[in-house]
Amino acid sequence: MTRFTGVWPALVTPLTEDDHINVAVTRQLVEALIAAGVGGLYVCGSTGEGVLLPAAERKHMAETVIEQANGRVPVAVHAGALTTADTVDLAIHAEKVGADGVSAVPPFYYKVDLQGIKEHYESIARSCSLPLYLYYIPSTTDVTLTARQLWELCQIPNVKGYKHSSSDLYLLQQVLSLSGGTLNVLSGPDGLFLSCLTMGVDGAIGSTYNLLPRHFIKLSEAFHDGDIETARTLQRQANRVIHALHRHDWLPALKEAMRLIGFDCGYCRRPLRRLSETEAIALRTDLDEAGLWDLLE
Repeated sequence: MTRFTGVWPALVTPLTEDDHINVAVTRQLVEALIAAGVGGLYVCGSTGEGVLLPAAERKHMAETVIEQANGRVPVAVHAGALTTADTVDLAIHAEKVGADGVSAVPPFYYKVDLQGIKEHYESIARSCSLPLYLYYIPSTTDVTLTARQLWELCQIPNVKGYKHSSSDLYLLQQVLSLSGGTLNVLSGPDGLFLSCLTMGVDGAIGSTYNLLPRHFIKLSEAFHDGDIETARTLQRQANRVIHALHRHDWLPALKEAMRLIGFDCGYCRRPLRRLSETEAIALRTDLDEAGLWDLLE
């Protein structure tokens, strides 16, 4: 099985003032991230505001990224949506336009039992031949699973692994132990990247990899070279920036930070709000104090 590895930015979705995909900035961002050496690109996930975008815009974003990447790095498309039918439609489209993988959060908003979740993923898996990755993010979906339940879902044909966007490292270790190395697992929490590497993940998908791709790649390289002290230092440095972003409204703050480093990704789609001018100035101060500018290269 081909595994997804390395540092994967969960792509920010650049938007125009009228909430359409900003194609020019998307292409610039993809080029910059590939030049930085990322392992792949993850489209329309939580960072990419996927569940807030109409299906047509999600498809447009996927098409733009896949076309710009042009096979230089793999692209996985998050197809998760409120209904199974919409998720399947997005998964079919992802395969049609050349994605390398498809991912989906479990059903959310309505309470769905394990059998319903399983049937949801089975429908996605049958809809296309792309490798399917579960997206486990209980903080936003309110879906909490045990290790054995996750492992059971990963037995669905065509499921190759999952994205672990949870701070529960005990759960992560249990799933990895159950899999015996058969699952392709990528971590989600940027602030726990090093911790997750020590647990045995293959790579990571995260928000601040848009902002600091080279820094996290250095961290990954230091870990794999056995230089744990350097890896710890790099994680501590990154976490200061992550903390600065968390002190403000996370996604609007990330988009403002991207603007500061030269990528005008616009604003988040409502109901996510815009930072006020005062808040933007405060964010810049916090990022200055966190040492962002020293970590960009």
